[in-house]
Amino acid sequence: MCGDAGSARRSVVWGTVFCAVLAVSAGAGGTAPRQEIVIRDLRVCQPQTALAETRRAGKWQVISYASGAIEGHMLAAPSLVEPPTVTLPLDYQGWYRVTVGIWNPLWGYDGRESVLKLKLTDDPCFRVVKSTGPTGYKGTILQEYEFGARDLSGQDLLISKRNGQKGYLAYVRLAPLAADQVAALLARRATATTRVLVASHDGSGYLTRGGGIAITSRADIWAEIEPYRHTDVKRISWAVNYSHTTNWPSRVGTLFSREFIPGNRAEATLFETLNGLIDQGINPLQEACQHAHRMGIEFDAQFRMALLGRTPPDSQQGFVAEHPEVRMVARDGIAIEKASYAFAATRDFLVSMVRDTVTQVAVDGVTLNFIRGGDYFAFESPVREAFEEKYGSDARQTEPNDARLLRIRAAFMTQLVREVRAELKRAGQEQNREFKLHVLAYPTREVNLRHGVDIADWIQEDLIDSIMGPGEEAIRALAQPHDVEWIPGVGGRSIASYLRAWDRWHGKADGYFVWDIDNEIEKAAEWQVLSQMGHDEAMRGFTKRQPSEHLSTQRLTEVGGVEVIKIANEEAGYPQKFLFLFSGG
Repeated sequence: MCGDAGSARRSVVWGTVFCAVLAVSAGAGGTAPRQEIVIRDLRVCQPQTALAETRRAGKWQVISYASGAIEGHMLAAPSLVEPPTVTLPLDYQGWYRVTVGIWNPLWGYDGRESVLKLKLTDDPCFRVVKSTGPTGYKGTILQEYEFGARDLSGQDLLISKRNGQKGYLAYVRLAPLAADQVAALLARRATATTRVLVASHDGSGYLTRGGGIAITSRADIWAEIEPYRHTDVKRISWAVNYSHTTNWPSRVGTLFSREFIPGNRAEATLFETLNGLIDQGINPLQEACQHAHRMGIEFDAQFRMALLGRTPPDSQQGFVAEHPEVRMVARDGIAIEKASYAFAATRDFLVSMVRDTVTQVAVDGVTLNFIRGGDYFAFESPVREAFEEKYGSDARQTEPNDARLLRIRAAFMTQLVREVRAELKRAGQEQNREFKLHVLAYPTREVNLRHGVDIADWIQEDLIDSIMGPGEEAIRALAQPHDVEWIPGVGGRSIASYLRAWDRWHGKADGYFVWDIDNEIEKAAEWQVLSQMGHDEAMRGFTKRQPSEHLSTQRLTEVGGVEVIKIANEEAGYPQKFLFLFSGG
């Protein structure tokens, strides 16, 4: 790496210290080889008025650092300082692999993450690059992270940070790509057959990521979608509702930030952020959908199927409060503050939310999410009446999970799925397009049936286009003859889970479903695996060698002229060793 190699030479360009390693990439037509460049002196960033030598409100602090003979000046801002975006001039032509060095000091006690937002001049929005863990007690290091392979012709690098989180950028590395490398990269990006990932997004968590008000514009919403560009993601499933409330200005559901008074700081930030977008005329759902389409990625609206009432201290509002007659009823006759789909009014309400969404937003389809808030039936009157009509007895006298009762309940849910499918067909005819219907379900047929979800019936009636989540081979066997995509879930949020899922299902499944992928895209190591799950060669490599979060590390000897490498207790023989600056506790 530049700065570590003995053959590296140091030069100065625009007052910027950088390292150049020769013969990295041959130039076109026999021209001189291009060089790897590491820009370590970020005092060159513009405007100069945004930089300061000491910590100041609304400024990037410039801090000197050294690692042996290598010296530089980083940009630094703690979590409560909000500096403006600055520009790092890049007077280079052609393709480079861009990586950045991030500092994440432990002794700042300022959160675990060091978060930067970067974009080239012509990019539609920023992308986040971050260190997810501070460096330790025994030394402080720079960690190198990937920004991406890009054509830098006519481009500069814009640098920002996320509101509410610290950010420290130490250097920018530009490694040139040869013509054959660029050709291979572009060919890979143009291949659609490797797109196998369905990415579930919770639709609201991003609004408060970092603890501050970080989403204030259309471009900020696009930034949630941008990481999927040139990856193996084929469809985004974006949650649009939480019971009767929505995260977008629906005409049927209630915008949650308008209905409730925030009860804590997290809610206050969430509500202020969402209301701020709506007040500007920005529809977050529409913006996310449109940006996905610009990138060639499908986008569907995901409905969480539980329709809950409100339990104190929350206020009693919404569909269940307005229609107490549709509540579930326990075996002992006590009403449960949750709507049952055995009632036509409940089904009508859900269908009306679907109708409103596909009418207002250009989604490609709908996902019915049955794994959030399961148990959609109990012993309410329609269930009891249907059971008595068919079996001549009282459903309340059955044993738990009586197969007859489960089938009665499932018939009501199948009716709902028919009604949603019919609504999508009607809307498609009006708009001269086709809407797909996807289902997110529990792992096995048995568990699903206990929740009133009969996957087999839906497949056999050709009601759905894909079944996501279950990993049973029996479901695959049911789905294939009906051209229903079988997309099992990848399991827990770990690299090991992703690799096991790939090893078990590649070549069999039609794709992989990832829950809350928005929590994973900013984890560098995890995202290396998930973003390439359609590339078998890359995945085989990961099974032999799991990726690290960062590409490399570089230990610092000085920061701001202060020594940060001497270790306490080293000569005393005390077993616990740490930097001297920690010795005071």
